[in-house]
Amino acid sequence: MKIVRIRTEEVLLSQRRKMFHEKIIRIDAGRVNVYLVLNGDKSILIDAGINGKAEKILDKVRASGCSPEGVALIIVTHTHYDHCGSLAQLKSKTGAGILVHESEAFSLEQGYKNMPMGTLMYSKILASVVEKVLPKKWLSFSPVKADIEVGDRHALENFGIEGEVLHTPGHTSGSLCFVFEKEHVFVGDTAFHLRRNSAFPPFADDVQTLFRSWEKLLDANYAYFYPGHGTPFRRDVLEKTYRKYKKR
Repeated sequence: MKIVRIRTEEVLLSQRRKMFHEKIIRIDAGRVNVYLVLNGDKSILIDAGINGKAEKILDKVRASGCSPEGVALIIVTHTHYDHCGSLAQLKSKTGAGILVHESEAFSLEQGYKNMPMGTLMYSKILASVVEKVLPKKWLSFSPVKADIEVGDRHALENFGIEGEVLHTPGHTSGSLCFVFEKEHVFVGDTAFHLRRNSAFPPFADDVQTLFRSWEKLLDANYAYFYPGHGTPFRRDVLEKTYRKYKKR
């Protein structure tokens, strides 16, 4: 029994080390995560946080040993204000290209995308109140023109990195995930991890479409997930959440 326990602890420790990959830097950018994937002078940022966080993000970039000019690409997982708020400033300061799904390029250029519908009782009420009461400017951000518009999938070999971007609609019509080294997935708001052992998002435009995107991720057997909100989690959390909510 003692040997089994030790082996189990060793496995969990090994999984934890893999989840916190040395090339992956998580940055708190105002109630939302921004991630930096280090890759020399072709490093990649995933999302851009809320407005006013550009310098905080760049401070983290520098502290990680990467210059702002070393950020070659910013992947926009979707065009909500909390993921695009500092995008214009980051583009200006880094010169990075901006990648977005083709269906949300217009929203990015307009600097606005409406709030998605709630999926739970409290979030349905919140979404309804926000839509009726909150001025549009609160959900807006500085417009940015995309440099790369993608469809269903897009490989990133031009950036010298083992990775690809996948279309995973549901939270929004143009939501994207970035798969790094075939096992690390940056999911934006395709999954949340604010509650223990749950990846279910409180907001999504189409839950059934979201489940189909989850099926795509689960079928590919990816191991580690990095959400826009909450902490990184393993595949089993997504799988359990899928089984729980799909049967409702």
